[in-house]
Amino acid sequence: MRIDAVIPFFAGTSAATHSSEDTRLDYLQQTLDSLAAYDITSHVFVTKRDRGLADLILSVQPMVLDIQPEWLPWAACTYWQKEGARGDLVYVTEADQVLWVADTDVFSIPNDSRYLAPWRLDLVGPNGECEMPEGAKYVTRTGRQYSISNGAHRLVAHDVDKLGPYTVIPQHAQQQAFSGAYFATPEFFSRIKFRKRRVLPVEHATGFDAKAIGLCVKTSDVERLWVDHLSPRDRHQPPKEVNE
Repeated sequence: MRIDAVIPFFAGTSAATHSSEDTRLDYLQQTLDSLAAYDITSHVFVTKRDRGLADLILSVQPMVLDIQPEWLPWAACTYWQKEGARGDLVYVTEADQVLWVADTDVFSIPNDSRYLAPWRLDLVGPNGECEMPEGAKYVTRTGRQYSISNGAHRLVAHDVDKLGPYTVIPQHAQQQAFSGAYFATPEFFSRIKFRKRRVLPVEHATGFDAKAIGLCVKTSDVERLWVDHLSPRDRHQPPKEVNE
């Protein structure tokens, strides 16, 4: 099975990303390494003004687009619609998310009327403090404690239609289902109407625009398919020492 990942990457300073500049390359590399573990081919898109920093990406050759930074997610997705969506699945993701797949059978879940969004978890603890709404606590089988993002913890126990291995997210709960990533068939992906956005450009490209044309589904077991969201850890790092 061929899966192509579309990854818009803000290498330099941009208001569209929450990661600090000195960690973006590290987060991207962790993202790329996780995708390579499942034989997913990564396609990283950057703007012309970020060409210099993009050269530091060692594992892939980035595709450079002549576009304003806030429009990069739109440009990357529409480029792939026109030029590249020929494999079995397209995976659109933010550049700071480590993918975990318990079994590759999950890749048979997306079809031409539904897309598959991983669960999104934020690490809790000394290396990744994050706000944890009541009921959002989730402890993985490795013992690490996470918070389930965007209120999606409410979808685990109720308010969803569980159909065996996957869960259909109702329309009114689609916002909670957002994970900054999704798998779609090329036919489904080709029908998404991506638009230039100055507000939340990454979020629209990595989920909001897809929900307008089909059903969002998640695995019924959280740990069957999830992403470790890295950038929230930036907000809780101690200040760096400054050498006079």
